[in-house]
Amino acid sequence: MLPPELLREALQERLVDLDAGKGRKRSQKPVRVEDLLRRDPALAEAVARVRGKMGSVPDVRTERVDELKKRLKGGCLDMDSHSVAEKLLYETILDELL
Repeated sequence: MLPPELLREALQERLVDLDAGKGRKRSQKPVRVEDLLRRDPALAEAVARVRGKMGSVPDVRTERVDELKKRLKGGCLDMDSHSVAEKLLYETILDELL
């Protein structure tokens, strides 16, 4: 799993970009990720590290899925909606960045 700090930072930067974009005229093009990476070597390096780590992480953690299935069937799976929403938001941001 990716460090929450990295994901929070990406979220904060995205929110700043969205706020800045509110004053943008419709005729202006949105900033492309590739352009951001070219202009900011530190960001490009961070994205490269994240991509490298993501390549070594399996798409599905079968042991975790099996554990959650058992807990769900047993009726002892507590769902924190805030935590679920936060993870979905992180995944959305990563999908956009990568």
